[in-house]
Amino acid sequence: MKLTLKSSIIIILLLSDNLRGQNAQLSSIQETYVDKSIPGVSLLVARGNTILHFESKGWANLEDSIPLNTDHFFPLASIGKMYCGIMIQQMIQADLLRLDAPLINYLDEAIIKQIPNGEKLSIAHLLSHTSGIPDFADDPSIFEEFQSDPEMSFARDRILTKYVFGKNPLFSAGEQFSYSNSNYEILTLIADQVLPAGHATWYSDSIFRAIGLKESFYKKETNYQPPFRFSLAQGYFDPFQQKELISATEPSLRIAKGMTGSDGIISSLSDLHLFMQGIFNTKLVDAKTLERMQNYPQKELKMSYRSYGLGLLSKEVDGLVAWGHSGALPGYTLEAYYFPSKDLYLIYALNVGIMLDIFLEEDVDTFKREIYSEVLQQY
Repeated sequence: MKLTLKSSIIIILLLSDNLRGQNAQLSSIQETYVDKSIPGVSLLVARGNTILHFESKGWANLEDSIPLNTDHFFPLASIGKMYCGIMIQQMIQADLLRLDAPLINYLDEAIIKQIPNGEKLSIAHLLSHTSGIPDFADDPSIFEEFQSDPEMSFARDRILTKYVFGKNPLFSAGEQFSYSNSNYEILTLIADQVLPAGHATWYSDSIFRAIGLKESFYKKETNYQPPFRFSLAQGYFDPFQQKELISATEPSLRIAKGMTGSDGIISSLSDLHLFMQGIFNTKLVDAKTLERMQNYPQKELKMSYRSYGLGLLSKEVDGLVAWGHSGALPGYTLEAYYFPSKDLYLIYALNVGIMLDIFLEEDVDTFKREIYSEVLQQY
């Protein structure tokens, strides 16, 4: 039988996956949810450097029937906040910033006056989501603009000016917790004022290259936006709740391209695992800084099992604490967590969004529960 180039590539990718660690029970769960409603499921489980399970099921591209494999890239959405948090902590270690310093030390007074609570905020308030600054993503008018304007720009300065600056604060600085993407956009605004080469260059030099990430992309990295469509898993959603998935890749990438500290990273799961190791093996920040990131006085979210440190989200599963972050875009759902008591990493990426679909949300939530339960029982 004569193989075409396309079929040869697919066979090579499938063989490559088979050489990685795989677990039959986890594979079965992945297959179940692909059969139900999720186009593709990538799952990586590791103990330290040792890969225990790394497999992809389903489709990276429904239209062209391209299978999802473990080398596909995903936009990481809010998982990007960990990268921003690490950058800020590195800058603190380098004496370029102070955690408790007021924002007026780093931003012009004219900007400070526009930021809700601006004159009373510190770097710590932004990192820990205790600033009281409204989340631009919660403004109904941004969703209306997104729906009506297919070319809507999510550029940081435009979004802050239109949807954050001049708004009333939700509460006084430090008094409550309220998750806000706006906090992390302002953090990169600060970094750009302090760093001559800008925050994106810091990402490249002090995070990506510092620990050898070769499959991670941001604003200054080659091929950030013009697709790498050949290796990017396409995203899908069901905005009309008719159980009919349509492409959400373009709007997802438009958000990722515009956002900075709150979003903006595109990566493979392999590189995301390496990044997580860089945090918890203290290659990116020292042990004292990591402890501060985890133990900074936390405010509980409405969901009692979650809390936030300084750029790290905490969750408890079956009595075990994990640190990391989750992420969501119109066409993607992801989580990346580390269980210190087990030295265990659990990272998954789904190329489907659940923001607008209650049925998909139920399937994704059940998938999460089953995966976490099975992983923690087995490992």
